[in-house]
Amino acid sequence: MRTTYRTMLVALLAMLVLSAVTSASASASECPRAGESIALCSGHLEMKGSFAFSGEQQPETSMDVFNAQPYTNSVIECGQVKFSKGDFVAAAGKLEIANLYLEYKNCIDASDPVDCEVTPLTVDGGEGTGTGPGLSATLTSTAQLTLLGGGTASKWTKFNARSKPGHTCAGTYEWRVSGSATCKLPESTSEAVTHLLKCEESGDVLHDTSGHVGFYLVAEVKLSSGKAWSIQKV
Repeated sequence: MRTTYRTMLVALLAMLVLSAVTSASASASECPRAGESIALCSGHLEMKGSFAFSGEQQPETSMDVFNAQPYTNSVIECGQVKFSKGDFVAAAGKLEIANLYLEYKNCIDASDPVDCEVTPLTVDGGEGTGTGPGLSATLTSTAQLTLLGGGTASKWTKFNARSKPGHTCAGTYEWRVSGSATCKLPESTSEAVTHLLKCEESGDVLHDTSGHVGFYLVAEVKLSSGKAWSIQKV
């Protein structure tokens, strides 16, 4: 009798395990699917939740960051950029980017690199102090996205070009960058560990005293988990 009870218990446990596995499989949505919503996917399964990502400038790409020509004849160039933080926020049928910070190093005003220097440059969706809400985007396509600044003014950052010690910079000024920029996501539907984000003077990023400002960025983006990922229609 004891053996019979033991056999029945083992069989019951096996059924519960099988039921749990089946339920988990059913709740994990495959992607892509025949829909118009946008999803973050990994292993051909839709991901839901918040997923940190990082990024850095692609090697041997242009170092231009902001270009205010022909308004001020100024081009800000930087030797390095990294995404110090950022998150994909994925829900059913909706994918957003939130809290994106861009940190630049070794920046110069290319119009006068001898006399001018650039203060530390952090795009934080605010005043450039590293305390802003970050850039954001709501993805409506697998091919591109539009980065927005923080708050109702869509702020990106604030920084200064100023005279180096012992020099006179003719273009001393305060940059206040705000607005939006449309960036491309080439081959985002092919699952890979890293994907390119390319922003090339598109969109409507504005310098508040000079007019239109071109924004340039070619960066390799990856999930902090190291998983291969893609962006798909579902």
